[in-house]
Amino acid sequence: MSLSGSRIRIITCITQIWLLMLVPSVKTIFAETLSNEAQISILTVDSGKEIWTVFGHTAIRIHDPINNIDEVYNYGTFDFDQNRFYLKFLRGNLIYYLSRDSFDHFLKTYTAENRTIWEQQLLFQSEVLQKLYDSLSTNYHSGNRDYYYNFFEDNCTTRILNLIIAFASEKYSEEYLLQPVNSTYRKELKPILLNRPWIAFGVNLLLGRYGDQHINLRQSMFLPVTLMKKLPGTGWATEGVTIYKAKTAPSQAKEFFMPITIFWIVAFALAWEKISKVTNQRFSDKIDIIVYSIAGTFGIFLFFLKIYSLHPSLQTNMNLLWANPLLVIYAFAINFRWKKITFAIALLYSTILFFILITWNKIPQKFPLEIMPLLLILAFRSMNRIFRFVNIKE
Repeated sequence: MSLSGSRIRIITCITQIWLLMLVPSVKTIFAETLSNEAQISILTVDSGKEIWTVFGHTAIRIHDPINNIDEVYNYGTFDFDQNRFYLKFLRGNLIYYLSRDSFDHFLKTYTAENRTIWEQQLLFQSEVLQKLYDSLSTNYHSGNRDYYYNFFEDNCTTRILNLIIAFASEKYSEEYLLQPVNSTYRKELKPILLNRPWIAFGVNLLLGRYGDQHINLRQSMFLPVTLMKKLPGTGWATEGVTIYKAKTAPSQAKEFFMPITIFWIVAFALAWEKISKVTNQRFSDKIDIIVYSIAGTFGIFLFFLKIYSLHPSLQTNMNLLWANPLLVIYAFAINFRWKKITFAIALLYSTILFFILITWNKIPQKFPLEIMPLLLILAFRSMNRIFRFVNIKE
């Protein structure tokens, strides 16, 4: 009997110890009750050097000095070690998730990267702040913290904007947020990419007609800095205050190495090769084979994105008109001297190029200005295959 009682006491003691260890873990599942001195603020981080940091970052801070809470929730976290990372990014099923960090560590991370940080307080009553905090905590501790990233519609900034709107229903101004802003997604990206001409060129090539649709104020707030600047107009937040200033300004792009400069040089070189007659026809054909193969391969890539990617911004890309996959066949026809096929494709392609050049400002998708010299030289060399106004020896 006494042995049985000893066993019971031992089991009871172990159970109590286990419960004591479990309590802190259970407690963290639910958000604490915030004090009246608690504040929730939006943290905006400026552009960084790495390509995935170009557009900045948005996070949300919960600061309650009474309860010793100072943490940051971040919807912009992803894992580079995900299988087929780049394919998932292009496909549109790359997983981002909500993470949590201390404010001190957040500050050290971005100051070490020399990126300007702003903070703006949310102007909500205590009960609304509590609901917002509860929602963040619940999402963090559940499967809801994972989501599929969408650059324009579902990112670290739009997630926080949607969260604010959800808990500010009594102050929600639909007319204000839905008013047109005389802008497009492409125009909104332009100031961010001003000093990164090659990234801007790549983005504008990949961004299809989706990027040129007219958007409203809410849609324009997909970028961190835009959200910071326009959120005070809702009455939900203060103006952004700088809490860390980058020590050095972004470097200016050197004009000589800008895409449009390089492409004009290439265009003049290809025109000179044909007009000067310093090469023979076989060498000139090899140049055409390389040029059209590159353009056609890029067209195949664009077509692959159209049928493979779930991103609406990568579909219906009118750059397929000039970067046409048929150009690969064109290159083969030139190489094997299939004259009838070469002539037919040259005629069709020249017509398309002249249509683009004549209707440049009327086409519903904005083409990058940098491709203008490329289109001109492609048209010139294709037209020469039709009319042979520059003849060179075999």
